[in-house]
Amino acid sequence: MRRFLPLFLLLISCLFSGLSAQRVRDVEMSQSGKNVIIEYTLEANSPQEIKLYVSKDAGRSYSDPLRKVSGDVGKGIKAGRKRIEWRVLEEVDELVGDRIVFMVEIVEEAPVVKYTKPKPYIDYDDLEPEGGNVRIGALFEVMESGNAQSIGYGFRFEWFVSPGFSMDWQFLFGNNYQGNFYTQVPGAAVAFSEQTGDPWLAAEMGEGALSLFLLGLMLPEGFTIHMFPHPRIELAPSLTLLRADYNNRNNQKTTLGGAITLRMNYQPFRRFTLSPALGVRLDYETGDPSLLYGLGLGLRL
Repeated sequence: MRRFLPLFLLLISCLFSGLSAQRVRDVEMSQSGKNVIIEYTLEANSPQEIKLYVSKDAGRSYSDPLRKVSGDVGKGIKAGRKRIEWRVLEEVDELVGDRIVFMVEIVEEAPVVKYTKPKPYIDYDDLEPEGGNVRIGALFEVMESGNAQSIGYGFRFEWFVSPGFSMDWQFLFGNNYQGNFYTQVPGAAVAFSEQTGDPWLAAEMGEGALSLFLLGLMLPEGFTIHMFPHPRIELAPSLTLLRADYNNRNNQKTTLGGAITLRMNYQPFRRFTLSPALGVRLDYETGDPSLLYGLGLGLRL
């Protein structure tokens, strides 16, 4: 995976002898998406050739002149305030560390370098959790409607179709508001429960109905959009269209509903997330809303 996070960049001002008519001063760095922007002032009596270099060891050694650059770089650069844009991930697979240094050079002169104070910069557009395309973890969830409360314990499965989009499955087992057995499974399995009347009576399961139930469990109950405003924080609003809650009303029946939930996935360690959640569930049959909240632990595989 190409990475550009989080890193501390040191800038180099290329200064030349006062006897020379050419020099570079006031070098500044910023980031725009996945690109690095270098701004500098060129003082020269005639057009100059400018090259940009990067060092990963605080200036002990430098790369070859960077190629994926645009703006005021190359030959024929006239005096004035100038700007170079480097498309980082088109040239290197990774730029991570606290010893990254840039150097702007006038080709005809030998530079004398001067370091400025390091400043942290983060490319928020390229932040992704480490690991594969699957995240699985333990889940605790409470559903409240008036004085009624159902508590479930189970697990959540997320399959990442892309870095910013996943399809989700959720399985919970626990107690309804009267303390009796309650469960929540992906809603496509509700077709099974409608045929049998009780999805947990194994003795009554016919082969066809059981196959239908297992097929229903394979279909996702919803999807999630994943956004990364910070290296350790992921905001994940999800829409659940097919959620089946069995025995929530203490009537030995399955109710089908949908939910809108916002999760904040905090990543204290690599691949591991701690996820508080808050949302609203809507019962499709009655139209009654319920408050959802809970906490999850996840591991990216």
